[in-house]
Amino acid sequence: MAGSGGLAEWTEGAAVWFHPAGAAAPLPGELVEIHRAARVLLVSALVNGQPQTFALQMGNGEEEGDPVWPREELGPTGVEDMTRLHDLHEAALLWNLKLRYEQGLIYTYAGSILVAVNPYRPVDALYGLQTARRYETTFLAAVAPAPPGRAPVSEQILEAAPLLEAFGNARTPKNHNSSRFGKLLELYFKDGALAGARVAHYLLEKSRIVTQSPGERNYHVFYELLAGLDEEQRKAKGLLTAEHYFYLNQGGDSGGAGAGADWSTLCGAMQVLGIGDAEREDITRVLAAVLHLGNVYFHRKQLRHGQEGVQLGGGAEVRWAAHLLKVPAEALARALTTRVTAARAERMRSPLPIDQALDARDAFAKALYSSLFSWLVLRINSIVHRAGLHDAHRISLLDIFGFEDLEENSFEQLCINYANETLQHYFNKHIFKLEQQEYQKERLEWSNLTNFPRASDASYLEKCHYNHALNELYSRPRLGANEFGVKHYAGQVWYNVEGFLDKNRDALRADVLELLCSSEVPLVAEMSTQLRAQHDANKTLPRGANGRFVLRQPPQPPGVDVPLQPVVRALHQAQQRQVAHEVRHA
Repeated sequence: MAGSGGLAEWTEGAAVWFHPAGAAAPLPGELVEIHRAARVLLVSALVNGQPQTFALQMGNGEEEGDPVWPREELGPTGVEDMTRLHDLHEAALLWNLKLRYEQGLIYTYAGSILVAVNPYRPVDALYGLQTARRYETTFLAAVAPAPPGRAPVSEQILEAAPLLEAFGNARTPKNHNSSRFGKLLELYFKDGALAGARVAHYLLEKSRIVTQSPGERNYHVFYELLAGLDEEQRKAKGLLTAEHYFYLNQGGDSGGAGAGADWSTLCGAMQVLGIGDAEREDITRVLAAVLHLGNVYFHRKQLRHGQEGVQLGGGAEVRWAAHLLKVPAEALARALTTRVTAARAERMRSPLPIDQALDARDAFAKALYSSLFSWLVLRINSIVHRAGLHDAHRISLLDIFGFEDLEENSFEQLCINYANETLQHYFNKHIFKLEQQEYQKERLEWSNLTNFPRASDASYLEKCHYNHALNELYSRPRLGANEFGVKHYAGQVWYNVEGFLDKNRDALRADVLELLCSSEVPLVAEMSTQLRAQHDANKTLPRGANGRFVLRQPPQPPGVDVPLQPVVRALHQAQQRQVAHEVRHA
């Protein structure tokens, strides 16, 4: 922000913005004294409710950067549209949002942009019954009639929401119902009626399935399951209360108040979406198996020739998981404690050290849950996405994580922030294109400004340093830590590369996949088919007789499947049609 450019224009009593040394953001104040010879301004302001006076040294009038700017009075509730502000700089915008937030006004316009500040509390004046009644006779469209014996498509779409929330949302310190996956909901309309929908999902936070930070919880459905099943049903699956499960108690909050009613609601939603009793039973078996897997533990065991292996602990948990998945318990135990290596025509089994055994356990659990989530999305689409919609009008609703900067950032945060950078790119293009068209209409003048072979986390970091060290948006750590920094549009984030490659591969071992494919649970067998397809697509490329890699047809990109293409495509189409609407939560 530029300074005033000189002291001649200032008068005592003027309302100003100023940025005292050490303050995180500019503050509003009043100019009380002007010492022109010393080029010093005295500014009075309230800090934490107490009046304070600050002495601010001004520049020589020839350079920008003075710590004082003119301020207009915004009143107790600020302005609804920030384009009406006379002083369009960061301090005025932030203060206006703060004033409105304190009055419970969380929505503010910036021209065609709607800024929504997360209230972190219920706002009854906005979402209560009285407000809802103002709009109860307003309809977006009629609803297409449902076939006999089938729920209307609008009801099915509405019931899909609690199902996706249960399996894809979790409690975080700032949000008790935080969406931990991205989704693109497409609504189709024909002849003025809602005719169908389709859901695309991406970036499910798989790490949450096996670990949570303090104050956080696993996905809602686990707590709802344990609270909603009766004693006989829990006993049949060997289930106890939430605090007994490692995958649920790491965050220190395993309570499930109200979760029993949520399980009943969830079962009702499944029924509307055509998920019958047998499939619901299979879903509970998979969820219970994940919880039992989390309680499997290992002891270090010294083997011959200096090798380290593990001795399985929690044998009862292994037997329960095998029983629920309908696979041999001995085979499951082998999959968790050893690995199979294929060499020519032989298959060799070698013991896993304890850290790799724990990784194998967690990878198994993540594969089960994420495959179940994908299966649910496919089932929802099979119900709400009906034939004959290729020529229908469409509204696309994108819901994605916000920008993340945690105490420790890893591969998941890099993917999330990369997706946000992509969205920001299309958002900027859309906004600037509309502005240019407005200028043209008003005839205003403007100028156009134009597989890592044998890789490791350490080698990946070295390549990042080598290729990007001269980029001003890239930072190297001073003390040689295993991290790198990226200056995003929302701020700088440091990423710890430990485990990057494994998370990117997101691989499930072939012997574990074979075990899942042998399951006699129909749902697990169906999930395993999709897992096998992903596994085959991400296999290491074979070598030919000359030792070179042979490319399969069709070529498949290596690494984790992050389907951002539907998101980018939807944004691009919206940009072309000039109908994109975005809500940013601050």
